Amino acid sequence: KLNTDAISAQTALTAEPADTDEFMVSDAGVLKRIDYSLIKGSNNFVRTGYVSGTTLAMSGCFVDAYVNYVIHATITNTGTDNTFINMRFLLEDDSVLSSGINYSATYTIGNGTTPTVSSYGIDSTTSHTLFRMSIGDDINEAHHYVLNVSRWDGNDTFFQWNNVTEDWTNGKSQRISGGALVREAAPADIGGMDFITNAGTSLNGFAVCYGVKHD
Repeated sequence: KLNTDAISAQTALTAEPADTDEFMVSDAGVLKRIDYSLIKGSNNFVRTGYVSGTTLAMSGCFVDAYVNYVIHATITNTGTDNTFINMRFLLEDDSVLSSGINYSATYTIGNGTTPTVSSYGIDSTTSHTLFRMSIGDDINEAHHYVLNVSRWDGNDTFFQWNNVTEDWTNGKSQRISGGALVREAAPADIGGMDFITNAGTSLNGFAVCYGVKHD
C-alpha cells in the first residue's frame, strides 16, 4: 500500500510536466503508469503577441512556426470624429509595409428596414500603407475586430477582417468586412501589425494574436 504522504511528501513541480513525465493510474484495479503526453489537453491556438493602451503596434507576432493567425482586437477611436481606424503591416525590422497592397471592403449601416450598403478598395498599383478598418462617425465607440492572416507562400500574405460597432449619434449598428492579398516587395517578411488613425489622433484598446497549430 502507498503511504498517505506518498505524494504530498515529495518535491512539487513548479511548471507544466514534460511529455515523458509519468503518472500512476488504476486500470480496472491494475496499477499502471502513463506519460503526460497521453493525457494533457490540446491547445491549437498559441498566443504570439499582445498589446494594449494607446499605442497598438504588435511587433513580431507573425513567426515562422505558424502559417495562419487569428487576431482579436477591441479599439476605441478617442480622437476626432470622421477619422478612421486603420491597420498597417510591419516588416520584421518594424518598418512599415508600403507596397503590393490590394484590398476591397464592404460596410453596412443599420438604417431601419433598409440598411445602407457601400464599398471601397485600394489597387496594388497605388503606393499605400493603410487598410481602412472603420467607417467614421464613430468617435468614442468601441470597435470589435476579428482578423485572419495567412502568410502563405514566400512573400504572399492573405488577410481578411470583420468589425462591428455603432455610430455615436443615433446608435445605429455598423459592420465592415474586407479581404486583401499583400504581395510584399521588400526583402523581409511581414512580422507584425499596427493600428492607428489616418489623422494621427488618439485611440485606445487592445489586440491579441494567436498562431494556429495544424498538427
